[in-house]
Amino acid sequence: MNVREGSLSQIYAAVDPRVTASLNNYIGPQFGIFGIPVVADVSAAAKRRKSQLDLWDKSVKLVYGRRATHPEVDPVLTAESEDVVDKHDTL
Repeated sequence: MNVREGSLSQIYAAVDPRVTASLNNYIGPQFGIFGIPVVADVSAAAKRRKSQLDLWDKSVKLVYGRRATHPEVDPVLTAESEDVVDKHDTL
């Protein structure tokens, strides 16, 4: 994928008035790493609170060389799972 193709998802998300912020989907390449921009579903693993915090910790450690202090959050947890659901389903 070249730079032009790689930027299409961000441009599409920024200028298409039909696109709304959501925790359940994102704009990305149709086939994961290549293809036209499409609305894709976020994986179940990406919605799990433990996965989110683990990724945050690893990212902070890579960037700053230390463990993260987690930002203040107020997730609503579903009764059936550990998935994080935003109260308004928007960012």
